[in-house]
Amino acid sequence: MSNTMILDTRVNSYQGPPTRLVATLNAETGLLYISDEKPFHPPKKDYSLLELLKQKKRAGHTVIITDSPDVFEKWDLLFKESEHMAEIVRAYQMRDANKLLKIDPAVMGKFNPENVLQQRRLDVKNGAVWDISTEAQNGHICILLACWGAMRALANFSFANQIEQSLEPQEYGADSMDLDEPFTI
Repeated sequence: MSNTMILDTRVNSYQGPPTRLVATLNAETGLLYISDEKPFHPPKKDYSLLELLKQKKRAGHTVIITDSPDVFEKWDLLFKESEHMAEIVRAYQMRDANKLLKIDPAVMGKFNPENVLQQRRLDVKNGAVWDISTEAQNGHICILLACWGAMRALANFSFANQIEQSLEPQEYGADSMDLDEPFTI
């Protein structure tokens, strides 16, 4: 099982042009690196057999996160603002505070999430309640979704890794090396 996952975030419900950011997640360290902005809809072209095999292999380690399920044939994680907004902000803040988030300078220059996060109020039970500015662009939301997707993917990776390890055959030794004792009930 590979320890690197690809997170492909695609957002088009906010301001600006539809945006797609690609990130890599190291499952062992938890480090998320948001590396590049790609075309929202990948161009259709004829691929060689080798390129098709690489894509198929990569697809097993890729998580597609979107806010627009009707636009894509295949997606893995759906963001609904009414249900997940607080969770994506917490995921971003946790990754940022723990130094588990690296963003390419070109992407950070365009879509720094700190510029659109606003503290709405202070709650006694939950602490600070955050909101997104009305000036948030699709790229800002892509970064937040990548953090949220990383949190979810790591939980699933950990679970799948435990199952894989439990399916491996195990060698069991004798309970006791003293074979002179008779068996009694």
